[in-house]
Order: sequence, then C-alpha cells, then structure tokens
Amino acid sequence: MDYSQILKKHLFLHLLRKEAMRQNAVGLMGCQMPILTYIDRKPGCTQADLARKMFVSPASIAKSIDRLENSGLVTREVSQDSKRQYTLFLTENAKKALAESVKNMQAYDEKLFFDFSDQDLATLNQLMDKLIFNVTGENKEITHETFAQFKRNKEAD
Repeated sequence: MDYSQILKKHLFLHLLRKEAMRQNAVGLMGCQMPILTYIDRKPGCTQADLARKMFVSPASIAKSIDRLENSGLVTREVSQDSKRQYTLFLTENAKKALAESVKNMQAYDEKLFFDFSDQDLATLNQLMDKLIFNVTGENKEITHETFAQFKRNKEAD
C-alpha cells in the first residue's frame, strides 16, 4: 500500500487549518493567536514562560510582544518578583479579537467534521492513537505538556 496519498492529505488538512487560522484571526497574524491565547489563560505570565510554551527563543518572543504591544493588544508590566522580568496582560481589544478568532475557528472545525457521526469521530481518534503508538510505542493523551516534553527531548539530543 502506498501511504503517500494519506500523508499528503494529512499535510494538506494541516495547511488548510493554518490558512483558516490566518484568515479567521480578525486582524491578527497567524503566530499571534497562540501567543494571545496563552496570555489570556495565564494573565501575568512572563516572556520567559511564553517562550518555553511556544517553543521559541526569548528574543523571538520579545519581538512578537513588541509588535503586539505596539498594536495595542498586550501590555507589559515590570514583574513585582523581579525587576528584570516583564509580566504580560491582554488589552480589551485583544480579548475581543481573540474571542472572535476562537469563534471563527470553532466554526471552521464544525465545518471540517460536519458529516462525521460520533462513531466516525471515535474511529478516527482510534486510528490517530494507533499512528502515535506505532511511532512512540506509547498510548498517551496528547496535551500541551506532550508537546513540551517532545521539545525538551529533541533539545537534549
């Protein structure tokens, strides 16, 4: 069996979702939505926290935060714990843009799985679990920590 067509479809779906995120981001650039989402969930987080969670360098996050701050989406305050660190908060404009973007992406996901039955979704989920097990040898729940652990393992290699 030739797996290339399946892999191409998987990659194509990934690219379609990335494009949908970019188009549905209500004036946000594609990379800004995950940053704003993290700050929304962890108000007062530091740039260092954000860099670790986004798997990028602190310098890269600093540039992104500069852009977000200049756009009026994020405020940066000197940390009360350390005068050398900044804590991050969303502005009201960012909260509104993020809420609209999330609503748009939920609509995209509903469109993606429109005619899938609960059984179809369960089967797809089981097949994805099989693929992950075949590569990792583990059955695991995929969370943000899964990605973080993967990144740490790659950096240690």
